[in-house]
Amino acid sequence: MKKIFFETIKIENGEARGLNFHAARIERTQRENFDRYEKIDLENALSCNLKGVVRCKLIYSNAMLAVAFFPYTPKRIEKVKVLFDDTIEYGYKYLDRSPFEKLLAENREYDEVLIVKDGLITDITIANVAFLYKNEWLTPKEPLLKGTFRESMLERSVIKEEYIEAKELKKFESFAIMNAMVGFKEIKNCIIE
Repeated sequence: MKKIFFETIKIENGEARGLNFHAARIERTQRENFDRYEKIDLENALSCNLKGVVRCKLIYSNAMLAVAFFPYTPKRIEKVKVLFDDTIEYGYKYLDRSPFEKLLAENREYDEVLIVKDGLITDITIANVAFLYKNEWLTPKEPLLKGTFRESMLERSVIKEEYIEAKELKKFESFAIMNAMVGFKEIKNCIIE
């Protein structure tokens, strides 16, 4: 079966955001999964004249397969379920997101699930996470997927990597999500069970 991946890229008033981080992840993914591949020219692939905030979905394998643009509506997150899953793997941004879809389908009364693997907090299904502790934002050192926006936040020293155990959740003062579309967003009054 052919490996297929995707990138979600924020386009704001026709300008793609974080291209260097997306390009680096695409190149790493192709290099680590294919003996031969075609380098993807993101500048040309993403050119559009759309106004406002648009979500671009670029699908690729060893070459670019498709590009689509969608209106963007942020997901509302108010109630999060902590789930333990030591088998889940998502080291690359696979187009097949069925492991995440299954977790969400099994927990419909929640807006999102916070995945714990081997006792450590990782991610929610759509974003990396961070927790506020003593005026410092901490993000899991071993997320399921190293998101592009997370990488930019680490590079600018806005967040710090830590191993975060599930049992530590109660000590944190606040919770935030981050991805290419929302940037860094503190989730106020979020219930984490």
